[in-house]
Amino acid sequence: MTVFWVLLALAALWAILMGIWTWRDARRFALLERETVRLVLFGIIDPLRYWYYERPLRLSEDEREAWVHSLAERLGLSDIRAARCPLCESEVPNAWTVDERGRLSTLPGPIQCPGCDFRLDACRHCRYFQPAGAQRTEPFSMGLSWTHGRCTHYKTVQPVEAITTRDMARRMRERGYTQLQAPTPIMDSYIPLEHCTAFQLDPKRLRHSGIRKPGRRQRLALRVLARTTAKADAHGEAPDQTLSEEEQWLL
Repeated sequence: MTVFWVLLALAALWAILMGIWTWRDARRFALLERETVRLVLFGIIDPLRYWYYERPLRLSEDEREAWVHSLAERLGLSDIRAARCPLCESEVPNAWTVDERGRLSTLPGPIQCPGCDFRLDACRHCRYFQPAGAQRTEPFSMGLSWTHGRCTHYKTVQPVEAITTRDMARRMRERGYTQLQAPTPIMDSYIPLEHCTAFQLDPKRLRHSGIRKPGRRQRLALRVLARTTAKADAHGEAPDQTLSEEEQWLL
């Protein structure tokens, strides 16, 4: 029972200290009292969410740029979107981003290590890659080979012997089927298929190449970049509704 009360006292002390710290900082950004309360709750319950996402979103553009650069330096990177090559430890530029739901994704390729031939956007890291020996219903079963396999997105016409068992191929030929469309073979999963534009990162598959995924701080910073960039693009694409005097006269 004593341990319980000690832990409860420590939790209360944590909530008080983090609440005061966050409140003193959040007063600068929150215009409404309820907004301040919301930010303070983030500071207590999920401090990383406040300091690496909610707060940077409310900084000025120059302050946010300096904050992102400082975080990248602390992570040993020149840019927050960079990755580390698992083969030679070189920095792979313009690698990471997040989608609209905040899930880890990649920037448009090619995403290639400048120090070796490693590709982050290779087939083995794509959700459409089917490792050799895998069935669609068991993509992570035992005994798989990740060095080659098939692409379930792109289909090509192939002999029936190449896509099924010998007995089934014989039966299909007896019925007049000699070729069928099937998932495209991938001979080397470290190299993207030629002309592929359908790559979609599957973060779970990065472990097969030894890639270190971005930590939560970096992922939150990537969310900040994605959100602020989207807002800037939307603002920049807004049509100018102001007409000149000559245009107004013509109308």
